[in-house]
Amino acid sequence: MTILSNATSMVSRGCSVFPLVANEKYPAVKSWKTEHTNDPEVIEKLFADNLYNLGIPTGSISNVIVIDIDIKDGKNGLTALAEKFGDTFEPSQDVFMQKTPTGGLHIFVDWTDREPLKNGVNILGMDGVDIRGEGGFVVGAGSTLIVDGEEVEYRVKDIEAPFAEVTGWIEELLAEYQQGKPQAVFDPTKAMEGVDVGKRNDTLFRYACHLKGHELDIGFVTGFIKHAASLCQPPFPEDEAEQIIANAFAYEPKFRKPTKVVTSLEELL
Repeated sequence: MTILSNATSMVSRGCSVFPLVANEKYPAVKSWKTEHTNDPEVIEKLFADNLYNLGIPTGSISNVIVIDIDIKDGKNGLTALAEKFGDTFEPSQDVFMQKTPTGGLHIFVDWTDREPLKNGVNILGMDGVDIRGEGGFVVGAGSTLIVDGEEVEYRVKDIEAPFAEVTGWIEELLAEYQQGKPQAVFDPTKAMEGVDVGKRNDTLFRYACHLKGHELDIGFVTGFIKHAASLCQPPFPEDEAEQIIANAFAYEPKFRKPTKVVTSLEELL
């Protein structure tokens, strides 16, 4: 499946799309929250030449939320969900799902006319289970990441499959998450104590948000996060640390290239 055909398919479902930097998860448009599109002509110009990865906004923009199940860095979201829900947990093969380059899953859930659902990382204490909701996005099928020196695609089994409905274990998961159970108070000193595999992503992200919340600029925060990343066991990759910083600052910083990062879609057309 090409990026263009998947972008066209997602728009036909009511989603909006925008470009990401090639082989990355970073937006190629800084103001992507307002600069997404569902215009077929614009989409053709953006994605026909495979110069960009595909971003799909989640939440009310596309009436979809995504259960993001990671299997990497010591995390296994499938195992965490199976332990929580027991025999009731079984991802249906008949709904729209993406397989990520690192072996994880994106389960797309129909969220039409529902209350906004916030983004969340390692929700309900489950390492490797994230929610992409209001103000978030996921990488679309056909896009690629570099894994062990090779380009690996995001893939979808059945492009015609329906989005999952809010029933069964999905309903139970999201209902519990929506209750907004408070997380433990974050201790920023823990980030400098050599965080172990399985906790690195969440700890560094919360540390970045903690520093940003104290009105520190991105340059200052970057120095602290990269230092904390270097102390992790094993050291956390610098490029992934940069992504965490970008997430914490709502994708406002200047992203590293290989493709052009601009302010508006018009600059790419």
